[in-house]
Amino acid sequence: MNSVDRHINAEGKAATLLAMRSARKEVLLVVEGDTDVDLFSNVLSIPRSNILSCNGKETLMLVYSMGPQKGIDAGSIFVKDRDNDQISSGVNNGVLIVVTQLYDIEMELLKKRLFARILSEFLKEPLAPVRVEMEFEKLCRAASYIGAIRLYSQRNDINLDFDDLKYTKFIEPFDMSVNLEESLRYIFAKSKVALVDKNAIQQVIKNLMAEKPAVEIVCSKEFLDILHLSLSRHYDACPSGECVPSILGRTIRISAIHDDLKGMTMYQPLKAHVAACGYPWVGAPL
Repeated sequence: MNSVDRHINAEGKAATLLAMRSARKEVLLVVEGDTDVDLFSNVLSIPRSNILSCNGKETLMLVYSMGPQKGIDAGSIFVKDRDNDQISSGVNNGVLIVVTQLYDIEMELLKKRLFARILSEFLKEPLAPVRVEMEFEKLCRAASYIGAIRLYSQRNDINLDFDDLKYTKFIEPFDMSVNLEESLRYIFAKSKVALVDKNAIQQVIKNLMAEKPAVEIVCSKEFLDILHLSLSRHYDACPSGECVPSILGRTIRISAIHDDLKGMTMYQPLKAHVAACGYPWVGAPL
């Protein structure tokens, strides 16, 4: 995917999908971004030429809404991260969309197996499975503060900025505890948004965190940022440069295997649709 492709709109992506369909009478996957192409081509052993990146969920959903026109047919399967959207796996005009159960597919992979895989890669001494689970929950709890503030931002349409957060401004690396007041002050200031009625907003954030388990509102971006901080500071496992989020994300994509996908809720709808759609499947057996 080159720099020009990144600016193709939904109509252009649909035209690209039509060209792919003309060339390949096989099952095609339509995904949000280039990292998803990397992941699914690895996990499903499907040719990259059978996967279309939409460079964002908005474009993906616009292309999905065009089915069954423009070559978008039952053999075109859309894969979407749930984010905080109210959408679930289903079929529209014969076209399947599968949606992750957690915020994004990386969080599902981390929860299933890959968090333990990453810890074993970096920690000097292996941890017992129960301890791994405790550490995962600890980091999810820390990341869920950001997840709740993100959810608050989306529900109130205030467009807070979560890019390049400096986590040490509100997280204590010694025990990975989070100062909610400081996190709000920092994120609102960074976003150039006035923090009006701070106490009331803090209570709303606490209520949002109480609605669901922490793992359900955590975005992998923030989780990996916090995992980076914990590996270099909390666990003292490695220098900061050896566990940057980009490396951790790449570790997820290259370490994921077919069995990891089988444990997800999206797998059975995907498998059933592939079997019934009438197009050949050219990946690993489902």
